[in-house]
Amino acid sequence: MSEVVERVIEAWEMIEEWFAKNKPTYKLAPGASAADIEKLETRIGLPLPEELKASLMRHDGVDELHWPKGELCSVEGILRDWEMRAEIFDAAEDGDAEGGMFKAGWWRNSWIPIDADGAGNGACIDLEPGTKGKKGQIIDFDHETGPNGPQYEDLGDYMEACVDDLRG
Repeated sequence: MSEVVERVIEAWEMIEEWFAKNKPTYKLAPGASAADIEKLETRIGLPLPEELKASLMRHDGVDELHWPKGELCSVEGILRDWEMRAEIFDAAEDGDAEGGMFKAGWWRNSWIPIDADGAGNGACIDLEPGTKGKKGQIIDFDHETGPNGPQYEDLGDYMEACVDDLRG
């Protein structure tokens, strides 16, 4: 198990503990099945990183009323947002942006949505970073201004930030 997967699992343990103590009537969603994740990978034509699979298998999303950064996307939410953006935005640009941190373009199909604010914005895992970026970095996608970031080094950092946000 990679260090990032371990950090994601540890973050989920802290999140579950926080919900049990602070929102005992709220029940986190059960995990997605391996078959659901495989269907998602087939639909988008990309393998998901192991840390995202581990997160989805732990809990398949969290609604926007209970997640500190909007809605934590479920398998269905990832597919919905990814398909919408892939259909609307042209990703034909070459080269790097943000000093080489990610590839140029308004949208890239190698960006996997992980959260959403309901207005077309949200964080994405970058599976094909620029020459100075890191695969798995978390970038921010804004439907009006496009991508910016990276916001977090990886999904472990993102999940740890969510723990901090919950704890306030």
